[in-house]
Amino acid sequence: MQTSLLSISQVAVLIGIRKHRLEYALAEGHVPEPKLRFIGKRALDPADVCAIASYFRKENEQCKKEGESCSASST
Repeated sequence: MQTSLLSISQVAVLIGIRKHRLEYALAEGHVPEPKLRFIGKRALDPADVCAIASYFRKENEQCKKEGESCSASST
C-alpha cells in the first residue's frame, strides 16, 4: 500500500487555506504535529490532512475517498 505524503504548502492549497494559518495551528498545538518528517520538513499523510481539514471545518475529497470522517471536531 502506497501512501502519498504532502507538504504544508500542498495541504494548504488542497483544503483552501493560507499556509501561515496552517503553520500557526501546528505551532500552537491546535492540530497535532505530523508523525513523519522528510529532510527536516513535515510530511503529512492522508490522516493528517483529514485532521487538519476537520479543524478548519473544510470538506476534503481525499477524506471522502479514504472513508475517513472529516466532520468538524469540537475545539
